[in-house]
Amino acid sequence: PARPRRPSPSGTRSPTYNISVTAMTVEGKELAAEFAAVVDSGTSFTYLNDPAYTELATSFDSQVREKRANLSASIPFQYCYQLARGQTELFVPEVSLTTRGGAVFPVTRPFVLIAGETSDGQMVAVGYCLAVLQNDIAIDIIGQNFMTGLKVVFDRERSVLGWHQFDCYKDVETEAHGGSPGAAPGPSP
Repeated sequence: PARPRRPSPSGTRSPTYNISVTAMTVEGKELAAEFAAVVDSGTSFTYLNDPAYTELATSFDSQVREKRANLSASIPFQYCYQLARGQTELFVPEVSLTTRGGAVFPVTRPFVLIAGETSDGQMVAVGYCLAVLQNDIAIDIIGQNFMTGLKVVFDRERSVLGWHQFDCYKDVETEAHGGSPGAAPGPSP
């Protein structure tokens, strides 16, 4: 678990969940990093300032097997990669964050798939991007994409933010009156 921001001197608590990151790891290589980030499930993607953004992006880029490409002018991400026609497997470097307390925050979805239309009108994955944006304000934000596959819980009494791996489609408890969870959606391009 990570400790969110402490109460302010006036005694009021911050309305956000902040964690202190002391390191990032990309495919087993630890990167020096020290920053505080707001953990916000309402923000779709992760926003980091330099030097953390550049450290993470360049290390991720050095591990990727696909060719870097500009997939579309409308895509806000700087690090995007072209998939080969018919490619069905994807190696994405493993990413994690280490918090001040030593807990490891595993990032299971640091990327977003990019779809394109084939000549016969089918949508297929044509590439993917590191789904981290370089922030232009002084706040680092851990967005929803970094929380995918995790159950994140805040313990107000101890001011602790915790997480564990969780599949919300597989690990759903059904109600006794016959409800059943829907089928897990397939990966969307």
